[in-house]
Amino acid sequence: MAHVNLENADAETELLLRLRATPEVFSLISQCTPAEIAGQKKLREHFDQELVRAALSVHDARQKATGLLPQASHLWLTRVGLEQCTSWEVAQHKARRFRDANRVYDLCCGIGVDASSIASVANVTAIDSSSSMCVRAAWNSDVWAVGERIETVCQDVTSSDWTGKLVHLEPDRRAGQDRPTKRLEQYQPNLEWMQKLTRSAAGGGIKVGPASNFLQKFPGCEIELVSLNGECREATVWFGAFAGEYSFRATVLPTGESISADPNHLLRLDAEEEYLTSDQIPTTGFVTAFKVEAVLPNSMKELKQYLRASPSTHYEVKCRRIPTEADVVRRQLPTGDACPRVIIFARVSGRGAIVVANRVT
Repeated sequence: MAHVNLENADAETELLLRLRATPEVFSLISQCTPAEIAGQKKLREHFDQELVRAALSVHDARQKATGLLPQASHLWLTRVGLEQCTSWEVAQHKARRFRDANRVYDLCCGIGVDASSIASVANVTAIDSSSSMCVRAAWNSDVWAVGERIETVCQDVTSSDWTGKLVHLEPDRRAGQDRPTKRLEQYQPNLEWMQKLTRSAAGGGIKVGPASNFLQKFPGCEIELVSLNGECREATVWFGAFAGEYSFRATVLPTGESISADPNHLLRLDAEEEYLTSDQIPTTGFVTAFKVEAVLPNSMKELKQYLRASPSTHYEVKCRRIPTEADVVRRQLPTGDACPRVIIFARVSGRGAIVVANRVT
């Protein structure tokens, strides 16, 4: 089991310990109807108000974690902790960089997703300023069967010197606010402290928001953008022993494909356009391929005339640089029995154009 340091236990931690020692409250919750849970009367007949409130908070977080984290029904979670934690698949991907490490210090560990993932390949000291979060991280590591490789310490990570250590850091992106901030200067620990960490620690990674202002903030580091099922979920700043050869890397999950250059030899349709083109269909999860059927002038009249010869059952309308009302366009197009088509409004070699295409499956 994970080693838990309870020297600085606060009131929340004491309540959490009492809750764990009262598993029957969760059994009763599982037997209650939604109306009984909302009213709480049945629960309060058996348990005090404070314990009921804490149990329902954990129960609600477990429900939200179902399908997101393994063994969700047994985890010790909070709503905010769940919202801020690393996706399980992303954490498992990041952990592979630490596979040759002996000990890793996971700073601001939260509910422990990254700590437990790294513990699958190395010994971990999980650190957080909240004693209750340290307890949750330890208990969750036991649920995920890596507790023997984790110890927790309750302390402010900015109060220690991490020189020569291997670290992972997940700073607080909310810092007392309801929503995550995009400015690294407002993170806790703040940007200046994170920059110093990249220069003093032997190596590690810092989790930042993919939409945050990280550009040019971490010279000499590698920024890895990680997407999961088509959604960019995290930017990781790799530094020291864990930084790669290039400044930027993109990784797609669950396939695990990763690039730090441009191996696909794709060309832009236009210098001002994000759409790419190639004479071959790329076999990569980084792009969605469309087979071009025709390239027409940016004219609805010519598009409708072209489609009348073989109208489709459905049209998917896409655009980037040319403002287009997809529903308005779709209503104007003739319908028939032909296969669905993709209509792309884009700039091609400096001019507006309409690309008629088919999705490659």
